[in-house]
Amino acid sequence: MKKLSIMTMTGILAMATAGNTVLATSFEGADSATSEASINILPGTGVTDPEIVNPIDPEEPAIPVDPINPNPGALRINHVSDLNFGDVTLSGRKETIHAKKVKTKTDQELPAFINIADLRGTGDGWSLKVSQEGELVRGGELAFQPEYNGTDEGIQTVGGTLAKDGDEIDLMIAKENAGMGSHSALLGGLDGVTLTIPKDATAGQQQASLNWNIVADPSTTIPDEVVGIPDNNLRTAIKEALGVTNDNQITKANLEKLTEFTAEGKDIVDLKGIEYATNLTKLVLDNNKITNEGIVPAISLAKLVTVEISGNRIMDGKILSDWAPPLISSKPLERINANNQNLGRVLAATNSEDIALLDLKWSGGKETLQMRNLIRNSQGTYSTLHSVALDGSNSGVDFNFIDNQNFQVENIPLGTGSLEYRAAWGTQKLGFSAFVKVDNLDVQIEE
Repeated sequence: MKKLSIMTMTGILAMATAGNTVLATSFEGADSATSEASINILPGTGVTDPEIVNPIDPEEPAIPVDPINPNPGALRINHVSDLNFGDVTLSGRKETIHAKKVKTKTDQELPAFINIADLRGTGDGWSLKVSQEGELVRGGELAFQPEYNGTDEGIQTVGGTLAKDGDEIDLMIAKENAGMGSHSALLGGLDGVTLTIPKDATAGQQQASLNWNIVADPSTTIPDEVVGIPDNNLRTAIKEALGVTNDNQITKANLEKLTEFTAEGKDIVDLKGIEYATNLTKLVLDNNKITNEGIVPAISLAKLVTVEISGNRIMDGKILSDWAPPLISSKPLERINANNQNLGRVLAATNSEDIALLDLKWSGGKETLQMRNLIRNSQGTYSTLHSVALDGSNSGVDFNFIDNQNFQVENIPLGTGSLEYRAAWGTQKLGFSAFVKVDNLDVQIEE
């Protein structure tokens, strides 16, 4: 098996030339003749100015980019984009960000992509692999979901994640009699490659090398890779949706068959693994226990039209606001319904951990109650609420924020047992509301 390697930005290419041959025309009579046409196509040896196919629309004109691989060869990587994630401010939460777009020589902006040329003329096929040298972010993950928009049905995308030094994944595979000519693919779809940063990431400039390799192998086949689903309840629901009984039957190929997935009230916490169900158009996960971190894997599903996730534990509204596309967008996503998010329990004013979580304080002779807002709004702050109600009343009471997260309620009647605060907002493509309820206030007051 031949292996052609490239370190971060290099590859190998080919060009065809024709040779001469002796042709013989024959005559069958005065009014008829037979001539011959012939050409000798040679494997390419490399060109100095290769055509880089537009990765979004191959019918568009070729795009001028830098860098171009200077090394000649019949099978080569013409171009691969660097991945720049820019500046990220630590928030104490797990964050997922997209690589910045790259600019062509004509200032056109495109998601990171790769271009491969196979001018061997053999139809042997090839596979593209990428490995990580070093660790970009300790405990982080680079996620590749390549998108090929060309017409060669023998080219298939694979993808996966790179986390540790030495990790390697397949990105694209050209079957036998496929992949010939020049082909471009987006490395992470239209949104770009994602980087998941853990909540305890180390600050500072960080960098890793990505090693790109084309393997020339006519026997290459796409592996039926098993997808690990850490959440037991999600795993069970996926097996039901697929009609399988064994965990080893949850493969990328099988997940790609799903176009709709419904699992309501199944106590699901984490959606890790659902990102491989790349053809999902409808996702219904109401009344589970999905958290801020648990919803992240679903955000990369580019074909979703409808998302129903009400009654979960997603208290960070900015995650959903960033997910919902603007009114005019190329994304097919039409609506995210995410109402009645909550902590999954009622907090108690008599519980020391809950008091600390809320920063709960009484003042003014126990008539004024101060506490922390735990619902992050669409702008990423905690300085807005929709309403505050006492003892389950439908009528709200006055409140005011005393800093960027803490608010207070004055003139609380003696004997008040509970308080519930609620945040709510929406756009044409997102409906979000969340609430926090605190109980045992009457016990606290009487002490």
